[in-house]
Amino acid sequence: MNLDISAQLNVPYNMKTAYGYTPTFVITGVTKQGGPLSPLKSTLTTSLGNLWLHNLVFEFLDPPLTVSTLHHKLQDFHTPTDLLLLHPTMVEAMDDSLLFACTFLHLNQLCFQQESFQASYGWETNWEKSSLYVLNADPPSTSVQIDTVDPQHPGDPLYRHQALVPIETSHIHFLKTRIGDPKHTFLFLKSLINSFQFPYTQHQLPLTIIRCIIKQ
Repeated sequence: MNLDISAQLNVPYNMKTAYGYTPTFVITGVTKQGGPLSPLKSTLTTSLGNLWLHNLVFEFLDPPLTVSTLHHKLQDFHTPTDLLLLHPTMVEAMDDSLLFACTFLHLNQLCFQQESFQASYGWETNWEKSSLYVLNADPPSTSVQIDTVDPQHPGDPLYRHQALVPIETSHIHFLKTRIGDPKHTFLFLKSLINSFQFPYTQHQLPLTIIRCIIKQ
């Protein structure tokens, strides 16, 4: 964390535009995505945190989520993949993540352990954008209390508190895309395209920038 701060504290920047470089400005207290330290920080936090959770699930009383092929379940093996048993604990895409558990107690333990781990690196969970998805079961209420830590005192149990997380029973949204609902995904992408407007500028945009916008 100290290495990350020292590399980004009061560093002057210049943005390269189609009309030349902007005046120098300083950004303080912001973690750059895609910076030279991003792979190192990601390895120390995301990758090791994921592996740590994977090892912890076998110490819990609740059985972990198990994923296998249908042939494995039927004990009718055809390929080497049918011999595999996967125990996913966390799946990530950019800065979104999903934690998997078969019971709420198990999920609460995973959340708290991950909170304790990432607090050491200065990462905090945005609980206002977090949701609990219940599949194949009826939730007892519309929200739950998740145990979490105080980022300023991650190792002190006296500062342990709870975050209120809403329960979702509809389709799972991951990166704003519904899983298993191609029609909804098509309509969502179509609405983005139809409602898109080019940014207003005082000068005409160069063809290279227009091409990049259309391609994106």
